[in-house]
Amino acid sequence: MKMHKEIIKCDSNASITEVAKLIKDHEVRHVYVLENGKLAGVVGGIDINNKVVAEGKNCQDIKAKDIMNKVESVKEKEEIEHAYVIMRNYNTFICPVVNEDNELLGYYKFAEVCEEIDNKIHR
Repeated sequence: MKMHKEIIKCDSNASITEVAKLIKDHEVRHVYVLENGKLAGVVGGIDINNKVVAEGKNCQDIKAKDIMNKVESVKEKEEIEHAYVIMRNYNTFICPVVNEDNELLGYYKFAEVCEEIDNKIHR
């Protein structure tokens, strides 16, 4: 299964302004948040809007860790079906892939996971 490795990430202490700039510059919907090099959560543009801007908070005072969401991931050696279940249950189109130490390696895309499962069934 192809794992995408172009990961947009930040440290948990990054300001929300930094996170918003990453989202804009890389034209993505979210940024993965790392603590001590390990996957800790995810922050999306909608989180910045709803949890910071709409509440009138100062972006410089808010860190990624303050508004990040819990994120489910798969281990690199787990069956691809596990990624499918995570994406279906959490209504997301990507699933982060981590190693045994919870270090972020990449991510899977929903359409590609579905195609891989379909190929397994029809072999």
